[in-house]
Amino acid sequence: MIRKYTCFVLAILLIAGGIFGPTFFGNVLAAGDLLIYEDSLNTTWQDVSWSATRNLVSTEQVASGLQSIKVSLSPWGALRLRSGPWGSPTNINSADYSNISMSVYGGVTGGLVLLKLENDQAQTFPTKTFNLSANIWNTVVATMAELNPAGQTIHGFYLQEYNGQSRTFYVDDVKL
Repeated sequence: MIRKYTCFVLAILLIAGGIFGPTFFGNVLAAGDLLIYEDSLNTTWQDVSWSATRNLVSTEQVASGLQSIKVSLSPWGALRLRSGPWGSPTNINSADYSNISMSVYGGVTGGLVLLKLENDQAQTFPTKTFNLSANIWNTVVATMAELNPAGQTIHGFYLQEYNGQSRTFYVDDVKL
């Protein structure tokens, strides 16, 4: 009888783990690809951009799937995404991931963007710049060794306009 109940409880926990995942059973995400944006923003992530107008379900330019993020930035504005709410972030162990990657459509002008990881402890992270080509999808990839050589916990990242000009671009398939 105890064996039957033990099997039942284990089955319930396995099902619940598959449905609720790491946000229900703790706030540290497991290893493997972490999808941040793929047709929609991952439910544990928030858009906290600055000097930007965003459409998180744009169908104008799409790298894959049905939707992408359209972002129109003022000079030095940024698309900023973070995992978890302010004051209670979801810790991401950067050692579990080799890089951050995304597809970025350069819009009609292309231009320079800066990519930076961040955390709530305000620790220092290096930056990496990318020169986006106009009117095509650009693959933006930065390794954790480049953006986080100290292996610090991360809570988010931003992709910042770095020419001092207003511009519009599209972002899709964002993952760690």
